[in-house]
Amino acid sequence: MSATALLRFVLVPCLLAALAACGLFGNVPEYRANDYVKALVRTPDDRAVLAALAAPDRDPQTIVAGLHTQVAIDYLRTQHRQGRRHDFLISATRPEGSGRRLVAITVTPLGGPPGEEPVRIRVRVEEYAGAGWRVTEVQAE
Repeated sequence: MSATALLRFVLVPCLLAALAACGLFGNVPEYRANDYVKALVRTPDDRAVLAALAAPDRDPQTIVAGLHTQVAIDYLRTQHRQGRRHDFLISATRPEGSGRRLVAITVTPLGGPPGEEPVRIRVRVEEYAGAGWRVTEVQAE
């Protein structure tokens, strides 16, 4: 394998993966959705973080849609307060028109009993001029 091929097929993908892991692509809609769900679970009282990820014209607390979603978020928060860790996985993305996406986040509690089901959350994000991608709705499945 030549040095050019090694660079192209090994080092470049590793570099891109490292940059993504560092959050340098943080305004990507999937990352914004995932960061919002993490903040709802881990730091729900930090309104500055939630407001920075939410749509500029929306109150971050009103983005959670419906009682079943609030119950799912409260369940994850309670586990977090009790010391449980969670894996937040971006499981799917679907375009919903120009500048709009629906992102599916799967939250899996780690270290729980066998067969414990993950919580699936759908997050709607929209692109706002000058503000980037922002969360407009959070709904549990």
